[in-house]
Amino acid sequence: MVNNPFYNLDFKEPPIDLGAKIVLQVRRYETRKLVIKRGLGALSLVGFWFSINQLLTELATSGFGNYLNMFFSDTKEILAMAPDFGILLLESMPVWGLLSSLVCGLVLILSVRGSFRPVFR
Repeated sequence: MVNNPFYNLDFKEPPIDLGAKIVLQVRRYETRKLVIKRGLGALSLVGFWFSINQLLTELATSGFGNYLNMFFSDTKEILAMAPDFGILLLESMPVWGLLSSLVCGLVLILSVRGSFRPVFR
């Protein structure tokens, strides 16, 4: 007799509730995934609120708004010194506030989009 593990197999019938167990596990996984996405959406909403507040504070303290108002009030003088004014405007721009607001907004949009997709197919 050959010592082959596949020679004398006893085929067992799967349990009757195997399909129900598989569906239950899939639903648990998808529910857990949905909870994580919605939690991430809530956290990104809070982060977006704080980043917008930080952006508004940085805009108020940096003088960016004053330089922008000056561009619309004294256009001829500003266009005569356009390169210097452009550099001054870029230096006064609140980069960290803009970056954090954009990242939090992107995460918020992606998590809201993911949480409204059909979960149970």
